[in-house]
Amino acid sequence: DWALQTPGRTSSQGRNQLVLDFSREGARSHKFAVSETGQALLEKGIPQWEHAQETVKDYLSPEDTETLLRLLRKLHELSV
Repeated sequence: DWALQTPGRTSSQGRNQLVLDFSREGARSHKFAVSETGQALLEKGIPQWEHAQETVKDYLSPEDTETLLRLLRKLHELSV
């Protein structure tokens, strides 16, 4: 029920697993357990993600950032 689905297309899979659609309430409110390995990957990956976000913000002008966000919202609407 919580898998990412696009009408007229087959289900999206990553690593042979269905991809969760976190825009659906049940997927956001359900609690998931993270293994120790997963937690270690998160701890390593979060600073890298934050650094990437800052790099993009530093590179783009405020107008470019708004354009990017507007286009990403538009693309997201295709999947809803």
